[in-house]
Amino acid sequence: MESTWFVFVFINIVIVFGIFAFIIWWGNQRIAKETGRKPLYKAISSGRIGLWSYKGPLVQMRMYEDFLVIGYTKHIVLLYDEIDAIVPGGKFFRRGITIKHHRSDLPQRIQLFNVSLEKVVTVFEQYSLR
Repeated sequence: MESTWFVFVFINIVIVFGIFAFIIWWGNQRIAKETGRKPLYKAISSGRIGLWSYKGPLVQMRMYEDFLVIGYTKHIVLLYDEIDAIVPGGKFFRRGITIKHHRSDLPQRIQLFNVSLEKVVTVFEQYSLR
């Protein structure tokens, strides 16, 4: 009985760890548009995208000259002209950013925590006006 319980717990731990490892690995994968380019700013954080909350370092944001990529269980590519505003944090916590955009095919709520607002806004303002 005890060995069966141990095997059950061990298998569950391996499955949960495997899911988290897959999400981190998938978020780090580069898409075709990023090939041969170096990000101007890169951050790994937690966040809220749509109805889902990602705790821990499960969301990666990479900013380039003309677009940004948010990688989690899938990849979001936002051109800078599709972004309406980048504002500080959410309602309760002010650390991080909220990205407001006008694309209807993406979740309206994109919040990334532990991301430097100053660096993101600097890159966005520098390259969005081109």
